[in-house]
Amino acid sequence: MLKKIIPSIILYSLIVFLFLYHSFKLYNVYLGIDFMASENVLSTLSTTFNERLIIKVQSIFRVLILVSLAFILIVKNKKIGIIGMWLGIGLLVLSQFWLVSKSTDQLFLSMFSGLKPLKGFLLPTIITILYLKRK
Repeated sequence: MLKKIIPSIILYSLIVFLFLYHSFKLYNVYLGIDFMASENVLSTLSTTFNERLIIKVQSIFRVLILVSLAFILIVKNKKIGIIGMWLGIGLLVLSQFWLVSKSTDQLFLSMFSGLKPLKGFLLPTIITILYLKRK
């Protein structure tokens, strides 16, 4: 019995964690203090695009992730939830790579340069593996 319950507990704990993480990121961007949305970082970006636009686009990706996780948790339509989660995470990571390529801020570059944005794939991978094991 524990063999069935423990993976479910881990799965739903990770989903709730990911949901809360992206919820708090959205909160910090619009109501709190977010490093990426700060004037210091935004002023280091290339002037060829509207830097505020990328923050809004990333917010849309985070909302997609939240909606997808809600589909997994509440609606119980895990297939749509998993696909949406991967779409949102993938687009968010791609936007982080793109943002890094446009920045000259050393602190920002040290936080997000190289393969560091790929760590965003860790929890979705574990969630997907646990989900597939349950079937």
